[in-house]
Amino acid sequence: MKHSKTLIILSILLACTLYITLFTIKSYSIIQHIYEDPRSGEIYWRTSPPGTIFPWPSRPGRLEALSPMNHVDTLIYKYLIKTQTITLLPAAMHIILVYYIIYLIKGEGKAP
Repeated sequence: MKHSKTLIILSILLACTLYITLFTIKSYSIIQHIYEDPRSGEIYWRTSPPGTIFPWPSRPGRLEALSPMNHVDTLIYKYLIKTQTITLLPAAMHIILVYYIIYLIKGEGKAP
């Protein structure tokens, strides 16, 4: 029973680390498609139809027209991507994953 619990925790940690790392890389690949109006502070996609940042970053369409960014994507852009806080998330997840693996090795595979 403890072995399966350890395997589940390790799998979840690995999946979360992989998702957050790939999410961060993909987010930085689409930021050139984002326009922030200096006068109003509004954030737009440079082309239409609009792209998305969450749940998975995707590029907007090819039509040259500003399209507004939704509220969730705006929050992620302003507070995670623009401030570069998003780069800390994969680093923290990698540290947690390595710490857990070391803990398992030292504890001879016993779950916490």
